[in-house]
Amino acid sequence: MRSIRSIIMIIIDLGLALVGGIIAVALTTGIMSIALLVSFLTLFGVATRNGFLLVDN
Repeated sequence: MRSIRSIIMIIIDLGLALVGGIIAVALTTGIMSIALLVSFLTLFGVATRNGFLLVDN
C-alpha cells in the first residue's frame, strides 16, 4: 500500500511541475524552442528527485 501511495505522490509532483512550466512559458514568451525543451527535461529531473526525497522522508 505504501508503494502505491508513493508512486501517486511522485506522479502528482510531476504533473504539477508540468503545469507550472507551461504556465511560466505562457506568461513569458510563449515560444517553443530547443532550449525550452531542455529546460523541461531538467525540470522533470529535479521534480522526480524531489519526489523521491519526499517519499524517503
